[in-house]
Amino acid sequence: MGFYTNILVLTAITLIAVEGVFLLTGMTGMFSFGQAGFAAIGAYSAAYLHMTLGLSLLPCLAGAMLAAAAVAFVIGYPTTRLRSEQFALATLGFSLGLESFLDLFASGGATGVAGIPPLAQGWEIVATAVAVVWVTARLKASRHGRSLLAVREDPVAASALGISPHATRVKVFLVASALAGLSGAFTAFFVGYVGPGMFSVSISLSYVIIVFFGGLASLTGSVVATLILAALPQVLQFAQGWQLVVYSVAVLLTILLRPVGILGGGELTLRRRSAP
Repeated sequence: MGFYTNILVLTAITLIAVEGVFLLTGMTGMFSFGQAGFAAIGAYSAAYLHMTLGLSLLPCLAGAMLAAAAVAFVIGYPTTRLRSEQFALATLGFSLGLESFLDLFASGGATGVAGIPPLAQGWEIVATAVAVVWVTARLKASRHGRSLLAVREDPVAASALGISPHATRVKVFLVASALAGLSGAFTAFFVGYVGPGMFSVSISLSYVIIVFFGGLASLTGSVVATLILAALPQVLQFAQGWQLVVYSVAVLLTILLRPVGILGGGELTLRRRSAP
C-alpha cells in the first residue's frame, strides 16, 4: 500500500471516532476525554474475538462496538447526570485508569498484542468512514438531532418539551463510544498491532481539538479538520521533530484568528444558491 493511501486510511479511522465526538461535544455539549479508551476496548476486543475465537471481520467489528458501548453505559449512566466539567473529569479518570489496567493486566501487557491479521482492507475502512459521516449528517438534520441541540442549549427547556436530557446524553454517549470502538477495531486490523500507548489521553484530546478546529457545530468542519490535523503529522514525517510544532502552530493560529473554528457553525454544501 502506498504512502499516501496509508495516510488516507489512517485518517479515515480517526474520522470515525471524531464523528462520535462531534455528536457528543458539538451537538450535545458534553466533553469526553475518554474516547480513546473506548477505542482501546474496541481494538482489544476485536483482536481477542479473531485471534482467540476465530471470528471473521464483521462479527469482530460488531463485538468491538458492543463492548465499547457496554462499558460506556456503565460509565455514562451515572456520570451523564453530572455537570459538564464533572463529566469531563470522570471520563478523564476512566481513560487514565483503563490505560494503567491494559498496561498491567491485558494480553501482552505494556508490549501490546502483535501479529493481528490484516482483516480490514483500506477501501472498506474509507467506505465505512464515508457511511458514518452520511449517517451523522442525516441524524443532525432529523428531529433527533434537534433534540440533541435542545439539550445542549437549555436542558430545562428541553425537559419542558418532553425531551429527557439524561436519556439523550446516555444514548449519544453510547453511540460516540461505539464509533470509537469501531475505530479501534479498524486500527487493530489495519495496523496489525494494539498496545496501551496507542490509546492515551492525548489521543482523546486530539479528537476534541479536531472538532473545535473545524467548528464546534459543523459536521463538514469536523471532516475538513480531520483531513488536515490527522494527516498533517503523517505528511510531515520527513521533518523529524517538527510534526508536533507545526501541528500546534496550526491549531493556535486557528484559535487566534478564527475562534469559532474553520467553518464555525456553517456547513459546506454542493447545492447552488438560488438567484434572488
